Amino acid sequence: MIIVIIAEPRSGSTNLAEWFHNIRNVEIIYEPISNPNMKWFKNNEPISEWKFDKDIIVIKETFNETTDYTELISIADKIIFLHRENYNEQLESFTHAMVSNNWDGVWLDADFDKSKVENFKSLFSDIKNRYREFRDIHPIGIEVSYEELYFNSKIENVIDYLELPKLKKYKFPINTKYRVKHEKRNLI
Repeated sequence: MIIVIIAEPRSGSTNLAEWFHNIRNVEIIYEPISNPNMKWFKNNEPISEWKFDKDIIVIKETFNETTDYTELISIADKIIFLHRENYNEQLESFTHAMVSNNWDGVWLDADFDKSKVENFKSLFSDIKNRYREFRDIHPIGIEVSYEELYFNSKIENVIDYLELPKLKKYKFPINTKYRVKHEKRNLI
């Protein structure tokens, strides 16, 4: 089974992909077509020719408007679309990642310079709008929000859609949020 996750940036997709490590005989591939650092994957073979030696393949892609996902969708048995409803928190997380290049590590809210948000607002709004357009063109798979997964326990909907009941016994989410709410305090 090939499961594809196409997600807005900063929507919890890495944590969701890592959760699949609970299953035996799974391979998780992070951004093999959209991340220029991953172009080594399968020696740039067309996606339709990729061969795997595991029973379950999870391919996680962070949506960007310049990547063509058509071929990836064509090989998928199941597709999860992941977005985030809280625009401001997502924009702040996106801004922090862009400025610090820390895309998958813990960071303190108190250390974040919110004045930089305005620099990324237009780019980020464009990504969200293009994601919505893309999703509207591809009314397939299941769509779920960060808030539904991480705060409203809707992981059951994903498990049911994937028809993988063995996942029900594993805790979700497996990791904590990257952003840690913390106030700076003076020592004196």
